[in-house]
Amino acid sequence: MGNFQNEMFSVYRYFHDGFFSDYSEISRLGSESLKVLTFGLFLFDAELDGDLDLFAVNGHIQVEEKDDNKGFEFKQLPQLFLNDGNGVFDKLKGNDESVFSSPIVGRGGAYADYDKDGDLDILITTNNGAAHLWENQLLDQSTQPSMNYLRVALRGTASNRDGIGSLIVLFFQGNNISHRIRSGSSYLSQSEKVATFGLSNISVVDSLKVYWPSGIVDNFRHITINKETVFIEGESMAN
Repeated sequence: MGNFQNEMFSVYRYFHDGFFSDYSEISRLGSESLKVLTFGLFLFDAELDGDLDLFAVNGHIQVEEKDDNKGFEFKQLPQLFLNDGNGVFDKLKGNDESVFSSPIVGRGGAYADYDKDGDLDILITTNNGAAHLWENQLLDQSTQPSMNYLRVALRGTASNRDGIGSLIVLFFQGNNISHRIRSGSSYLSQSEKVATFGLSNISVVDSLKVYWPSGIVDNFRHITINKETVFIEGESMAN
């Protein structure tokens, strides 16, 4: 959860005994988040490596309180924190021409694969200013190896049409990753409801299981990666 300036992000790790532990410092998000007032905030797999990264849209609320002596800025830098795979994050440092080096009065933030290349791009709104659409170039093929992915779109029949509330679990090489489809995310924003699973260098997935709000459970096999596929409630027997 994002907080006011001089207050750290609230980061909690869930344990199966029904309790949460504070991981703000362990995650290494604490000190960097003290510098900003955060509105939009979401987790997504920016690098398609199978773990969730964190994006924060920042900007203060009272322009008349700007005071350089207190380290206060009305316009603030957006932040992208990359997950090392163990829930520890490092802030991406852009060059002087990067969008991460240009302060804005950020408010809303959402993600979607707007250019249909498999990775997730970002849309930001600002206070009394323009919207910003940022193309994800973290996986520039000239500098990065090819990263595989699977994009899953759900169509409910007994459940709601978009499958909101569904839990998707992807199985591969004895491991699994999951994604829940939900409405409402970040501040006054809605990200796309297609689930993007980053697979890194995994080239074959074993199966995909969908737990629908209706109680129906579908298990799909023979799945082609590196594309977006629509999975329809109740049709797993055909796969």
